[in-house]
Amino acid sequence: MSDGFDKLKEVGAQAIHEKTHITREHVQAILHDSFEGMNKVQFLGFISILERDYAVNLNDLKIRGLDYFLNITSKNQQNSSVFIETKSKTKNTPYIIMALLVLVITAFFIFNKTFSTEEGKVQEINNDAIEHIKNNLLPEAVSGVETNSSAMDENSSTSDENNLIEDEHVAIKDELIAEKQVEPKSPEAVTTFKVIPNAKLWMGYIDLKENKAYQKLFSNEFSLDTGKDWLLYLGHGNVNFEINGKILQYNSRKNLKLLYKDNNLTEVSNTEFNILKKDHKW
Repeated sequence: MSDGFDKLKEVGAQAIHEKTHITREHVQAILHDSFEGMNKVQFLGFISILERDYAVNLNDLKIRGLDYFLNITSKNQQNSSVFIETKSKTKNTPYIIMALLVLVITAFFIFNKTFSTEEGKVQEINNDAIEHIKNNLLPEAVSGVETNSSAMDENSSTSDENNLIEDEHVAIKDELIAEKQVEPKSPEAVTTFKVIPNAKLWMGYIDLKENKAYQKLFSNEFSLDTGKDWLLYLGHGNVNFEINGKILQYNSRKNLKLLYKDNNLTEVSNTEFNILKKDHKW
Protein backbone atom coordinates (compact mmCIF):
# COMPACT_ATOMS: atom_id res chain seq x y z
CA MET A 1 0.00 0.00 0.00
CA SER A 2 1.10 3.63 -0.62
CA ASP A 3 2.11 6.05 2.10
CA GLY A 4 -0.87 8.25 1.21
CA PHE A 5 -3.32 5.42 1.77
CA ASP A 6 -1.70 4.55 5.11
CA LYS A 7 -1.95 8.19 6.12
CA LEU A 8 -5.69 8.24 5.43
CA LYS A 9 -6.21 5.09 7.50
CA GLU A 10 -4.38 6.76 10.41
CA VAL A 11 -6.64 9.83 10.12
CA GLY A 12 -9.74 7.62 10.35
CA ALA A 13 -13.11 7.56 8.63
CA GLN A 14 -14.89 9.97 11.01
CA ALA A 15 -12.27 12.73 10.69
CA ILE A 16 -12.15 12.39 6.91
CA HIS A 17 -15.95 12.56 6.73
CA GLU A 18 -16.03 15.77 8.80
CA LYS A 19 -13.37 17.45 6.65
CA THR A 20 -14.39 16.32 3.13
CA HIS A 21 -18.14 15.79 3.67
CA ILE A 22 -17.88 12.45 1.90
CA THR A 23 -20.36 10.11 3.59
CA ARG A 24 -18.85 8.06 6.37
CA GLU A 25 -20.00 4.82 4.72
CA HIS A 26 -18.16 5.64 1.49
CA VAL A 27 -15.02 6.65 3.38
CA GLN A 28 -15.15 3.39 5.35
CA ALA A 29 -15.58 1.42 2.12
CA ILE A 30 -12.61 3.15 0.43
CA LEU A 31 -10.36 2.55 3.43
CA HIS A 32 -11.23 -1.15 3.29
CA ASP A 33 -10.95 -1.55 -0.51
CA SER A 34 -14.70 -2.30 -0.79
CA PHE A 35 -16.16 -0.63 -3.89
CA GLU A 36 -19.58 -2.36 -4.06
CA GLY A 37 -21.63 0.60 -2.84
CA MET A 38 -20.47 3.15 -5.45
CA ASN A 39 -20.03 3.55 -9.20
CA LYS A 40 -16.86 4.44 -11.10
CA VAL A 41 -17.68 8.18 -11.38
CA GLN A 42 -18.32 8.49 -7.64
CA PHE A 43 -15.15 6.57 -6.83
CA LEU A 44 -12.91 8.77 -9.00
CA GLY A 45 -14.56 11.90 -7.54
CA PHE A 46 -13.89 10.73 -3.97
CA ILE A 47 -10.24 9.96 -4.82
CA SER A 48 -9.76 13.45 -6.28
CA ILE A 49 -11.18 15.07 -3.15
CA LEU A 50 -8.95 13.00 -0.84
CA GLU A 51 -5.80 13.72 -2.87
CA ARG A 52 -6.61 17.44 -2.88
CA ASP A 53 -7.55 17.85 0.79
CA TYR A 54 -4.78 15.65 2.22
CA ALA A 55 -2.05 16.23 -0.41
CA VAL A 56 -1.50 12.51 -0.91
CA ASN A 57 -0.91 10.22 -3.89
CA LEU A 58 -3.55 7.49 -4.19
CA ASN A 59 -2.59 6.01 -7.58
CA ASP A 60 -2.37 2.46 -6.18
CA LEU A 61 -5.86 2.74 -4.70
CA LYS A 62 -7.18 4.23 -7.95
CA ILE A 63 -5.77 1.30 -9.96
CA ARG A 64 -7.42 -1.25 -7.64
CA GLY A 65 -10.75 0.51 -7.94
CA LEU A 66 -10.62 0.79 -11.74
CA ASP A 67 -9.74 -2.91 -11.99
CA TYR A 68 -12.83 -3.71 -9.92
CA PHE A 69 -15.19 -1.62 -12.09
CA LEU A 70 -13.64 -3.05 -15.28
CA ASN A 71 -14.36 -6.60 -14.08
CA ILE A 72 -17.95 -5.65 -13.20
CA THR A 73 -18.52 -4.14 -16.68
CA SER A 74 -17.06 -7.24 -18.38
CA LYS A 75 -19.31 -9.60 -16.40
CA ASN A 76 -22.41 -7.54 -17.22
CA GLN A 77 -21.59 -7.64 -20.95
CA GLN A 78 -21.15 -11.43 -20.85
CA ASN A 79 -24.48 -11.90 -19.05
CA SER A 80 -26.21 -9.65 -21.59
CA SER A 81 -24.90 -11.64 -24.58
CA VAL A 82 -26.00 -14.93 -23.01
CA PHE A 83 -29.48 -13.53 -22.40
CA ILE A 84 -29.89 -12.35 -26.02
CA GLU A 85 -28.78 -15.72 -27.42
CA THR A 86 -31.21 -17.63 -25.17
CA LYS A 87 -34.05 -15.33 -26.10
CA SER A 88 -33.48 -15.84 -29.85
CA LYS A 89 -33.53 -19.63 -29.40
CA THR A 90 -36.77 -19.41 -27.39
CA LYS A 91 -38.35 -17.27 -30.11
CA ASN A 92 -38.03 -20.08 -32.69
CA THR A 93 -39.37 -22.81 -30.39
CA PRO A 94 -43.14 -22.33 -31.18
CA TYR A 95 -42.51 -22.74 -34.93
CA ILE A 96 -40.56 -25.97 -34.37
CA ILE A 97 -43.35 -27.36 -32.17
CA MET A 98 -45.99 -26.46 -34.77
CA ALA A 99 -44.01 -28.18 -37.55
CA LEU A 100 -43.64 -31.36 -35.47
CA LEU A 101 -47.35 -31.30 -34.66
CA VAL A 102 -48.29 -31.07 -38.35
CA LEU A 103 -46.00 -34.03 -39.16
CA VAL A 104 -47.55 -36.15 -36.39
CA ILE A 105 -51.13 -35.38 -37.51
CA THR A 106 -50.28 -36.15 -41.16
CA ALA A 107 -48.66 -39.47 -40.22
CA PHE A 108 -51.68 -40.38 -38.08
CA PHE A 109 -54.18 -39.86 -40.94
CA ILE A 110 -52.02 -41.81 -43.41
CA PHE A 111 -51.66 -44.72 -40.98
CA ASN A 112 -55.38 -44.70 -40.08
CA LYS A 113 -56.45 -44.72 -43.73
CA THR A 114 -54.09 -47.57 -44.60
CA PHE A 115 -55.15 -49.59 -41.53
CA SER A 116 -58.87 -49.13 -42.34
CA THR A 117 -58.37 -50.36 -45.92
CA GLU A 118 -56.46 -53.46 -44.83
CA GLU A 119 -59.01 -54.19 -42.07
CA GLY A 120 -61.86 -54.08 -44.62
CA LYS A 121 -60.12 -56.60 -46.86
CA VAL A 122 -59.50 -59.03 -43.98
CA GLN A 123 -63.13 -58.73 -42.80
CA GLU A 124 -64.41 -59.51 -46.30
CA ILE A 125 -62.23 -62.66 -46.56
CA ASN A 126 -63.33 -63.89 -43.09
CA ASN A 127 -67.03 -63.44 -43.93
CA ASP A 128 -66.67 -65.50 -47.11
CA ALA A 129 -64.89 -68.31 -45.26
CA ILE A 130 -67.53 -68.46 -42.50
CA GLU A 131 -70.38 -68.59 -45.02
CA HIS A 132 -68.68 -71.45 -46.90
CA ILE A 133 -68.28 -73.50 -43.68
CA LYS A 134 -71.93 -73.05 -42.70
CA ASN A 135 -73.17 -74.23 -46.10
CA ASN A 136 -71.11 -77.45 -46.05
CA LEU A 137 -71.56 -78.58 -42.39
CA LEU A 138 -74.56 -80.40 -40.88
CA PRO A 139 -76.96 -78.30 -38.80
CA GLU A 140 -76.11 -80.41 -35.71
CA ALA A 141 -72.39 -79.80 -36.09
CA VAL A 142 -72.92 -76.11 -36.57
CA SER A 143 -75.16 -76.02 -33.49
CA GLY A 144 -72.55 -77.91 -31.44
CA VAL A 145 -69.84 -75.52 -32.49
CA GLU A 146 -71.97 -72.52 -31.54
CA THR A 147 -72.79 -74.05 -28.13
CA ASN A 148 -69.15 -74.86 -27.34
CA SER A 149 -68.07 -71.38 -28.43
CA SER A 150 -70.62 -69.76 -26.08
CA ALA A 151 -69.45 -71.91 -23.14
CA MET A 152 -65.82 -71.00 -23.82
CA ASP A 153 -66.70 -67.31 -23.86
CA GLU A 154 -68.49 -67.60 -20.49
CA ASN A 155 -65.55 -69.51 -18.92
CA SER A 156 -63.08 -66.95 -20.28
CA SER A 157 -65.16 -64.04 -18.89
CA THR A 158 -65.40 -65.68 -15.44
CA SER A 159 -61.65 -66.34 -15.38
CA ASP A 160 -60.88 -62.71 -16.29
CA GLU A 161 -63.14 -61.42 -13.51
CA ASN A 162 -61.50 -63.72 -10.94
CA ASN A 163 -58.02 -62.56 -12.02
CA LEU A 164 -59.08 -58.88 -11.79
CA ILE A 165 -60.46 -59.33 -8.23
CA GLU A 166 -57.30 -61.13 -7.15
CA ASP A 167 -55.08 -58.38 -8.60
CA GLU A 168 -57.10 -55.72 -6.74
CA HIS A 169 -56.71 -57.61 -3.43
CA VAL A 170 -52.92 -57.86 -3.93
CA ALA A 171 -52.65 -54.16 -4.78
CA ILE A 172 -54.64 -53.12 -1.68
CA LYS A 173 -52.55 -55.43 0.53
CA ASP A 174 -49.26 -53.99 -0.84
CA GLU A 175 -50.53 -50.43 -0.29
CA LEU A 176 -51.46 -51.15 3.36
CA ILE A 177 -48.04 -52.72 4.01
CA ALA A 178 -46.28 -49.71 2.48
CA GLU A 179 -48.29 -47.24 4.60
CA LYS A 180 -47.49 -49.24 7.73
CA GLN A 181 -43.75 -49.15 7.01
CA VAL A 182 -43.61 -45.34 6.57
CA GLU A 183 -42.72 -43.64 9.84
CA PRO A 184 -43.52 -39.95 10.40
CA LYS A 185 -40.49 -37.68 10.52
CA SER A 186 -40.04 -35.29 13.37
CA PRO A 187 -39.80 -31.63 12.30
CA GLU A 188 -36.27 -30.24 12.26
CA ALA A 189 -35.50 -27.19 14.34
CA VAL A 190 -34.98 -24.06 12.22
CA THR A 191 -32.42 -21.50 13.40
CA THR A 192 -31.71 -18.05 11.97
CA PHE A 193 -29.06 -15.38 12.47
CA LYS A 194 -29.65 -12.16 10.51
CA VAL A 195 -27.90 -8.78 10.55
CA ILE A 196 -30.43 -6.00 9.76
CA PRO A 197 -28.77 -2.55 9.40
CA ASN A 198 -30.77 0.68 9.79
CA ALA A 199 -28.24 2.45 7.55
CA LYS A 200 -25.62 1.29 5.07
CA LEU A 201 -23.18 -0.82 7.08
CA TRP A 202 -19.63 -2.10 6.64
CA MET A 203 -19.03 -5.35 8.52
CA GLY A 204 -15.95 -7.52 8.90
CA TYR A 205 -16.70 -11.07 10.05
CA ILE A 206 -14.54 -14.11 10.85
CA ASP A 207 -15.53 -17.79 10.73
CA LEU A 208 -13.82 -18.96 13.92
CA LYS A 209 -14.18 -22.67 13.09
CA GLU A 210 -12.51 -22.42 9.68
CA ASN A 211 -10.38 -19.37 10.60
CA LYS A 212 -11.47 -17.35 7.53
CA ALA A 213 -12.13 -13.60 7.39
CA TYR A 214 -14.66 -11.76 5.19
CA GLN A 215 -16.02 -8.24 4.76
CA LYS A 216 -19.21 -6.75 3.30
CA LEU A 217 -20.87 -3.35 2.72
CA PHE A 218 -24.67 -3.68 2.65
CA SER A 219 -28.02 -2.02 3.40
CA ASN A 220 -30.43 -4.98 3.38
CA GLU A 221 -30.55 -7.85 5.86
CA PHE A 222 -27.70 -10.38 5.69
CA SER A 223 -27.90 -13.99 7.00
CA LEU A 224 -25.04 -15.96 8.54
CA ASP A 225 -24.69 -19.72 9.04
CA THR A 226 -26.00 -20.56 12.52
CA GLY A 227 -23.89 -23.72 12.63
CA LYS A 228 -20.69 -21.68 12.95
CA ASP A 229 -19.08 -19.34 15.49
CA TRP A 230 -18.71 -15.74 14.22
CA LEU A 231 -16.59 -12.80 15.33
CA LEU A 232 -18.13 -9.54 14.07
CA TYR A 233 -16.70 -6.02 13.67
CA LEU A 234 -19.31 -3.42 12.62
CA GLY A 235 -18.59 0.09 11.32
CA HIS A 236 -21.47 1.50 13.41
CA GLY A 237 -23.97 0.26 15.97
CA ASN A 238 -27.24 1.43 14.41
CA VAL A 239 -28.30 -2.13 13.65
CA ASN A 240 -30.66 -4.95 14.69
CA PHE A 241 -30.08 -8.69 14.90
CA GLU A 242 -32.60 -11.50 14.52
CA ILE A 243 -31.72 -14.79 16.27
CA ASN A 244 -34.36 -17.53 16.01
CA GLY A 245 -37.12 -14.94 15.68
CA LYS A 246 -35.88 -12.83 18.61
CA ILE A 247 -34.88 -9.23 17.76
CA LEU A 248 -31.85 -7.56 19.41
CA GLN A 249 -31.66 -3.78 18.89
CA TYR A 250 -28.57 -1.55 18.98
CA ASN A 251 -28.46 2.22 18.52
CA SER A 252 -24.95 3.62 18.63
CA ARG A 253 -22.57 5.53 16.36
CA LYS A 254 -19.59 3.62 17.72
CA ASN A 255 -18.09 0.49 16.27
CA LEU A 256 -19.41 -2.82 17.61
CA LYS A 257 -17.36 -5.92 18.40
CA LEU A 258 -19.54 -9.00 18.89
CA LEU A 259 -19.21 -12.77 19.30
CA TYR A 260 -21.91 -15.16 18.02
CA LYS A 261 -21.66 -18.64 19.59
CA ASP A 262 -24.26 -21.33 20.42
CA ASN A 263 -27.12 -19.08 19.19
CA ASN A 264 -26.05 -16.30 21.59
CA LEU A 265 -24.71 -12.84 20.67
CA THR A 266 -22.50 -10.95 23.14
CA GLU A 267 -20.26 -7.88 23.04
CA VAL A 268 -16.53 -8.43 23.56
CA SER A 269 -13.79 -6.12 24.75
CA ASN A 270 -10.92 -4.93 22.55
CA THR A 271 -8.60 -7.39 24.26
CA GLU A 272 -10.93 -10.34 23.71
CA PHE A 273 -11.53 -9.26 20.12
CA ASN A 274 -7.81 -9.05 19.31
CA ILE A 275 -7.20 -12.50 20.81
CA LEU A 276 -10.03 -14.09 18.81
CA LYS A 277 -9.27 -12.42 15.47
CA LYS A 278 -5.61 -13.55 15.62
CA ASP A 279 -3.68 -12.17 12.61
CA HIS A 280 -6.66 -11.34 10.41
CA LYS A 281 -6.92 -7.83 8.96
CA TRP A 282 -9.42 -6.06 6.71
